[in-house]
Amino acid sequence: MATDRIKTLVSSLQEGMFVSDLDRPWHETPFPLQGFYVKSHEDAKALEPYCSYVYIDVKKTKVKPEYQGNDVQPVKKAKIKTVTRADKRASKVVELPPISVKNPQQYEVSAPLQKEAKRVQKIHQEIKDSVRSMFEAVEAGEEVTVKQTESLAVSMVVSVVRNPDALVWLAKMDDEDSHGYQHVVRASIWALVFARHLGLSKPLMKTLATGVLLSHVGLTKIPQDLRKPIDELDGKQLEVYQSYVDQGVALLKEQ
Repeated sequence: MATDRIKTLVSSLQEGMFVSDLDRPWHETPFPLQGFYVKSHEDAKALEPYCSYVYIDVKKTKVKPEYQGNDVQPVKKAKIKTVTRADKRASKVVELPPISVKNPQQYEVSAPLQKEAKRVQKIHQEIKDSVRSMFEAVEAGEEVTVKQTESLAVSMVVSVVRNPDALVWLAKMDDEDSHGYQHVVRASIWALVFARHLGLSKPLMKTLATGVLLSHVGLTKIPQDLRKPIDELDGKQLEVYQSYVDQGVALLKEQ
C-alpha cells in the first residue's frame, strides 16, 4: 500500500531525500522545522548526533530510495486522536476525521532565518505587549481592541509565510510568564506554522491567529490563584479554570 512517509535510519539517507520529520522534537535540533533536502553526505552526517532515524517525504524526494535489509518502514496513516486531561481520567479518546484542506497553498521560504528573525523582533514584542494590554483592559472592565489584534495577526502571517522558523525561535528564547501572556503568544505562532504546513490561505491564517490571540481572554475572569499550570489544580479547581473558554466567548460576544 502506498504511503507518503517512510521511516528510515539516518545512516541510510541519500542525496535528494526530503526529511519531513525527526525522531525527536525539531526545536531540540539546529535543523529547520519545515523539513529539508539532503544535499550531501555531510547533511546526513550532521543528523547523526541528534537522531537515530528520520521520516522522509516520498512525494518530495527526488531519488528512488535504495535500502539494505529492514531499515525502512512505511508509516501507515492513522486516525487523528485528541486526548484531553479529562478524557484521560475517564479513559476516553475523542476520534476526529483526518484534516482536509481545499485548494491548499504552497509556500516557499523566501527569507533566511537570521534576516527574518531580526525583522520580526519588533513584531514579537508588539504581540506580547498587545496581549498583555488586552488582559489588563478586560480586567479593568474596558473593551477588547480586536482591530489591533487583527493587525498584528496580519504581520505574523506575513512573517510565517516568508520563513516559519523566525517567530518560533524568538518565542522559544523568551520563557517569561510561560503560563500567561507568553503562552498565548507561543500558541498563536505554532498555530500559524501548522496552518502554513497545511496550506491554508492567508485570510484564513489571519483569522486563526486572531482567534488564538483572543482565546485566553476569559482567564481574566478566573481567580488569580487558579491561573497556573493545570497539573497543579485539583478536580474542582480544574473545573473552574476550564470555564475560561465560556467566559472568553461571552466577553467577545458582548464586544
